[in-house]
Amino acid sequence: MMSGTHQLDAATELPLVQGLGDVTPEVIREVAALASPRRLFAQGHVVRQGQVAEGLFVLVRGAVKVVRCAACAPGDVVRVIDVMRAPCVVPDNSVFDGLPSAASIVTLRASDFFVLERRALLHLMATHASLDRALFAWLVRESRRAMGRLDELVAGSVKARVQCLLEGLAAEYGTPLGAGRFIALPLRRHELASMINATTETVSRLLAQLERDGDVRSTRDGIWLRSVKPKATG
Repeated sequence: MMSGTHQLDAATELPLVQGLGDVTPEVIREVAALASPRRLFAQGHVVRQGQVAEGLFVLVRGAVKVVRCAACAPGDVVRVIDVMRAPCVVPDNSVFDGLPSAASIVTLRASDFFVLERRALLHLMATHASLDRALFAWLVRESRRAMGRLDELVAGSVKARVQCLLEGLAAEYGTPLGAGRFIALPLRRHELASMINATTETVSRLLAQLERDGDVRSTRDGIWLRSVKPKATG
């Protein structure tokens, strides 16, 4: 579901987004002039799996998750592939190659975007080298980041994968708070479990143990994780 957005200035917001910081001010102003503000409520679809994105979505307020529906007997299984919070470029390759998206992108909370229509995006990339280079570099970083997530899916015990996932989210999106970092992403237990290919029951049990140990605190708005102490070196 969509609604009008707050008064946000694209020319001010876009340079703050990772992946667009190296674009020249002149090009940013041109992008800003063509981008449209958009607000989606919680659980709104930015992109639907199997469809081509209408444009490049730049998230400036809020958070989203990437989910994929995999057809497998006896029914469809929906898995959370990744999560991210503002400010960021929404990762969907369909806007570049015009092929159906391999996953859906759904808001975790009410979120604000700027949307650059696909045809305008491709024209600007062909015209301005700084934008083309910046988005190419961003795609490379996203590819490397996706490869890094494989450890969270397959490496070690479920406990190790939970710890790896939380530490990765804290490093990427955490805000310092006390002796740890607060991950301001409203993730439910089943979503965390889906991200590491584990059962909700197992992840809930492990998180409960971490909470009893004082290493984790969960709220409706996110998760606080105690900072990992560096290992001593001999």
